Amino acid sequence: MPRSYRLVAGLALALTLAVSTTACPLFGGSGGGPATAAAAQRALREAGWKESAAGTVPTDLGGFFIPPGGLSAPCKDFPGCDGNTTWVQIISLIKWGVLPFEDMCYWSWQTLPPPGMESTPRDQYNYAPIREGALAVQKMGYEAYNRLNKEADNKTCTYGCGMVVWGGLALGSELTRYACSINASVEAEVCSEPYYNQVWRSPVASAIFRFDGTNTEALTEMIKEWRTSEQGHAPMINSPEILQHGWGYGGSLTAKLFRCADIPEVYRGQYPAPPLYRPDGPLADAGMKWWLSNQGLLPGQV
Repeated sequence: MPRSYRLVAGLALALTLAVSTTACPLFGGSGGGPATAAAAQRALREAGWKESAAGTVPTDLGGFFIPPGGLSAPCKDFPGCDGNTTWVQIISLIKWGVLPFEDMCYWSWQTLPPPGMESTPRDQYNYAPIREGALAVQKMGYEAYNRLNKEADNKTCTYGCGMVVWGGLALGSELTRYACSINASVEAEVCSEPYYNQVWRSPVASAIFRFDGTNTEALTEMIKEWRTSEQGHAPMINSPEILQHGWGYGGSLTAKLFRCADIPEVYRGQYPAPPLYRPDGPLADAGMKWWLSNQGLLPGQV
């Protein structure tokens, strides 16, 4: 999108929000939803405040939680939200409010702890009783990683072109140790110290999506496609491990918003398909350390 057009579009939206918040069917007045970028920020921060009591993922430095249902679901029970406004729409409005003339990236982390992990100390979870489920989750993690990164590559993408920036995967220290101990790791090379000392205990998936100010509807459709398609994430979402055996309960979907240009280049393009092995540990693990230590665009309270 030409910069001059973005400038005109940004000024037009800013003027619209400044003059009237009752005529916009998506974000204000009788149509429901946040009427301003500040209201959208409050809704997002309130989501973080409500969920952070679980203590699953740090939400300081501009982090926030996305409630169950994901970005394409309507926000409910938060100030300024109703059943018609999605989290994609809220984040799009925030983009215009805090970064009107540059692309903004939403960088999320979805944790998938095994059943009961929250009640066990670190490095003491026993995977042996759920061996088959653990190996199934390992396999599905690699498959989901491959599918998402195909959408980050303009040569192979089908519905995420220009919107999916990067996908990451880390199996976590304890699942990696267990798979290695029974010679069942997808990659034998990961049976090494950097992989036994990851930030995460359990599997975690990461995604970076690009918000350019004009792709709200396209992002919504892309995320719906990802969540419902057999070529996307639906096989894992609907797997017995998730629906019947309790994987993911106690986990969270946590995100920050960044200027896309500020994210290290290694996370702004397709990362090769497996093997994922890197001598210094998972790329996603290094990405989490960067994510944790850098301020997102959202202020602590608005």
